[in-house]
Amino acid sequence: MSMEQHERPRRRPRLALSPERWDRSKGLQQTIVVAFVICSLGALGNWYNWLHGTVSFYFPLVLTVIAATALVLTPRRWQLLVMSASGILGLEILAAVLHKGPEGPLLGAMAVTAVLAGVFQYVRTKVERPPSDSEAQSPNGTSR
Repeated sequence: MSMEQHERPRRRPRLALSPERWDRSKGLQQTIVVAFVICSLGALGNWYNWLHGTVSFYFPLVLTVIAATALVLTPRRWQLLVMSASGILGLEILAAVLHKGPEGPLLGAMAVTAVLAGVFQYVRTKVERPPSDSEAQSPNGTSR
C-alpha cells in the first residue's frame, strides 16, 4: 500500500479558501490579515473594556467571532498568525516612535509580540516543511 492510501484528506469548512487561491492572491492575504489584526486587537481591547463595564457584551463578542472565522477559513493559519503578529509588532514600534503611550508597557508588549511572532514562525516552518530524507525511512530503518 502506498502512503497516499493511508492518508485521509483533511476536512475543511465548505466556505474555506483553497490553499492555491491563498498562495496566488497577495491582495486577499493582505485583506484577511488586516481584518484579522483589526478584529483581534479590537476584540482584546473591548473585552478589557467589557470587564470594566464600559462597553456592551455584543461588540467584543462580534469582533471575536469575526477574528475566529478568519482564522478558521484561512488555509495557512500559521502564515496568517505570523503575518498578523508582525503587523502588530510594526504598529507597536510605530506607537513607540510616535510616543503614543507609556514606554514601559509598550516595550513589554513589543517583547511579547516579538516572541509570539518567533514562535508562530517556528511552528509555521515545522508544519509547512517537506519531510526530510531521515523522516522518509521505513520503520525498519531502510530507505524507501
